[in-house]
Amino acid sequence: MSYSSITLDVTDGLARVALNQPALGNPFNEAFCDDWLTLANDLTSRSGIRAILLTANGKYFSVGGDIGMFARNLDELPMLIKKWTAALHMGIARMARIDAPIVAAVHGSAMGGAVALIASCDLVYAARSAVFGAAYSSIGYSCDAGASFALASRMGVARARRFLLLAEILKAEQAQQLGLVDDLCDDDKLLAETEAAAVR
Repeated sequence: MSYSSITLDVTDGLARVALNQPALGNPFNEAFCDDWLTLANDLTSRSGIRAILLTANGKYFSVGGDIGMFARNLDELPMLIKKWTAALHMGIARMARIDAPIVAAVHGSAMGGAVALIASCDLVYAARSAVFGAAYSSIGYSCDAGASFALASRMGVARARRFLLLAEILKAEQAQQLGLVDDLCDDDKLLAETEAAAVR
């Protein structure tokens, strides 16, 4: 399979998936939405996948929705959003049914849809300097990417509602206290410790 916004390497049953648009902040744009569905189809068709390690390249884990792309396509935006999220949501649904744990390693900032994606993972490790933000209400946008279910499952309904409605920004320690993050790691040890958990 060929991907434009992520990388995939499968070795000894571990699928290493990295968001890979670092110059853009790894946004949830058209390329990513399409790639996430292709990835889900790819991984669910393989045998021998024991675990999936989700990481990101660059300064940010993900800035969430591509606001610049939204602004450039205002007239067509409602139809484009439906098109992009159709692929994204199908990919998320298929990944949720995969017979392997998904373990995330989060660094930098994770915003909007990225937080929903992280919340849907089975285990979440975060760098101590990481931050998590619910950006939806700041731009007048309804939450997507399974946010209402995934965040409520990890944080509880009332706390997830507040996080989303108030567009909160959580430091890693706060995110752990609320159940969004399972374990904190020193920044320079994040990937090694997360990968060790994924291959157990």
